[in-house]
Amino acid sequence: MNRMLIVDDEKLILEGLVQLFTQESTGDLAVYQASSAIEALSVLARKKIDILLTDIRMPTMTGLQLAEEVRERWPDCRIIFLTGYHDFDYIYEAVKRGSVRYVLKSEGDARIFEVVQDTIQELEESLRVESLLQQAVQLQKRQSSHYRSLFLSDLAEGLLNEEEFEHSSFTDLDIPLEKEMPVYFAAARLDEGSKRLKGTEKDYMFAALDTLCQRYLHPSVKITGYSDSHCYYYLFIQPKDDSLLSREMIHAFLIGSFETIQRSAEVTLQLPVSFALMNQSMGWMETSRAIQVIKLLFYPYQGEERIILTEKSMASVNPSDENSNYQELATLQQQANKIELYLESGQKEALLQLIEMLRAGLRPFIMEDHKVLAAYSSYSLRFLIGLNKFELSDKPQIQPLLNMLMNPIIHRTWEQAVDILKELSLLFFEFQRSQTSMVKNDVIGKLKTYIHQNLSGDLSLTNLSEQVYLNPEYMSRLFKQAEGVTLSDYITALKLDKAKEQLSLPNLYVQDIASNLGFSTAGYFTRFFKKETGLTPQEFRSKS
Repeated sequence: MNRMLIVDDEKLILEGLVQLFTQESTGDLAVYQASSAIEALSVLARKKIDILLTDIRMPTMTGLQLAEEVRERWPDCRIIFLTGYHDFDYIYEAVKRGSVRYVLKSEGDARIFEVVQDTIQELEESLRVESLLQQAVQLQKRQSSHYRSLFLSDLAEGLLNEEEFEHSSFTDLDIPLEKEMPVYFAAARLDEGSKRLKGTEKDYMFAALDTLCQRYLHPSVKITGYSDSHCYYYLFIQPKDDSLLSREMIHAFLIGSFETIQRSAEVTLQLPVSFALMNQSMGWMETSRAIQVIKLLFYPYQGEERIILTEKSMASVNPSDENSNYQELATLQQQANKIELYLESGQKEALLQLIEMLRAGLRPFIMEDHKVLAAYSSYSLRFLIGLNKFELSDKPQIQPLLNMLMNPIIHRTWEQAVDILKELSLLFFEFQRSQTSMVKNDVIGKLKTYIHQNLSGDLSLTNLSEQVYLNPEYMSRLFKQAEGVTLSDYITALKLDKAKEQLSLPNLYVQDIASNLGFSTAGYFTRFFKKETGLTPQEFRSKS
């Protein structure tokens, strides 16, 4: 919604302009008034003004001086000068001060209204200024490294589904790899010697390590990577051309390059580094499983330095048929972090889909399997944290289910345990829906009460929104959804009913009724009443 401030020291002109724009406005313009530039400054101190419609020649402070003050506070405010003087030099001085419009009072209401509407259109178009989009693109490029790390870490933690991955743009993320091609996964580990490093020093080492990887790997392969801010730097690798087609050739090249990087890191950074490399290339959506395997490769070699590992280094971490279900379960377990996000953002279908994925992952296992219990517990704990955030864990309907949720061993099957999680999810969203409905009803109730009690006061969208602490646009949509009519129509109907009721009382003058209903003049009230009923107040009274 745009806000316009009308300033004129001539009372009749000021009231006429306010009535003009109040009557003709479609609800997208809030109108404020001031009878002097000094009074206008008081309004400007409290409100953001989008359009200033002001007389030029006023006592104490001129419209020109006021416009300069407005520009200081609200640089994007549009200025329209209104003058009754046919003095070209005076108008020229106004125009010379910047992008302004002017209109002569003698041109009439229609012309003034037209200029204001053109200015509103100009404001709307300015919201889509191309230069702002270009600035946003440049900013995005500067932050691409950060966004790339977030994207890759979300992949590694299993927080991206296939649809989200497909809609991602590798170009925007500055990822020089192909989305359609499989990836070789590797990781560099800062060894024991890096424990002495502080946070900023470790960040520097990761940046230096990335530079070394780019230098020694880049001639033959395309790479991108990210660090987990602890001790690992994960590498995503694809062959650059047909020169490294076979897995054996790629492995030989990578292992040889890792040896060189190790020596260079030791010499230039005094930093011991180890590497681990997956045997096979894998799809992007298998990132989470690949990272888990790489961590398992490193696990038996804690405290060792400057080693290079492949899956052959430890057969027990190979994705065999015996433990493939556990690897899938470990990947699923990482997605437990999504639960709080889905609860907080109201993503009901996404949460239910995640729960069904958990159900499928647990199905092959017996209830006594402690590894599986750990995966289930990660989900139930996250759910409990989410319920506590919304103070729902003590609700009578939820407490019994929580007891069963946190003690899955009482169930005969994982199916039954997951059913409890699903039931709790449905209850949570039902509470959320009822809470949202209650808040909305409370807002509508407060609005109606305020309007009924302040029919003679300021019932602009801006003032009403301040009463319920919501922005005007959302408040208007909410009222229309709840009541089926716009706020403007609701206020009009209420004022009309009150006007008819008071006109039936012969001891009330028309000007008193106008004042009671917030109309600045009896003439303004008469025009309003005739527009709505087809009768003047006097004609309506005589027929009653």
